[in-house]
Amino acid sequence: MHNLISAFPLYNFLKYCNTNSLEKNILDCGAGGSNPPLSLFYEFGYKTYGNEIYKEQLEKAYK
Repeated sequence: MHNLISAFPLYNFLKYCNTNSLEKNILDCGAGGSNPPLSLFYEFGYKTYGNEIYKEQLEKAYK
């Protein structure tokens, strides 16, 4: 349940981004982790870019 609650701000941001005419580009600084948001934006047609300094977290983001 914790992941769902912490995802609400992300979904609100995605909704905001989808309702305006901005370019669909997303940069995630600190892109690793078990639930990287880049995959969600990618599914909605965004060009996604990630930046991560920890090798282990970067490997998780690639998955």
